[in-house]
Amino acid sequence: IAIPLFINETFQYGLEETLTKSIREEFILDGRLEITEKEEADLILQGKITHYFNEPLSEVAIAVEEYRVRMDILVSLISVKDGKTIWEESLGEITSYSSMEMIQTEDEAVRESGKKIGQKLIELIDSIVEG
Repeated sequence: IAIPLFINETFQYGLEETLTKSIREEFILDGRLEITEKEEADLILQGKITHYFNEPLSEVAIAVEEYRVRMDILVSLISVKDGKTIWEESLGEITSYSSMEMIQTEDEAVRESGKKIGQKLIELIDSIVEG
């Protein structure tokens, strides 16, 4: 399977790189489908980030204590052999992070969302390929 860089339709700079990298890493960790270049692939997973929100969840005094990152994507699985779309779906993911913890940042929340989306995609694609 080839997973080219997702298209970013939001104003959040660099989101497509972080998300695509996280999704690819999940596929590599899972090991059921090998990631290859487009020229060598049987399937292509294309994606578009359609919405991105980083919104405050809770406030303490005058500071925001917790945020929520919400991302919506549109993904398509395409057969290289005939160019047909096998499957297409909209997926969303929400990840919260604390502004009080220096460990968890917005970028890490995006990576965590990417991991969760990657896991969902692996299960969906595996059921299609095996089915």
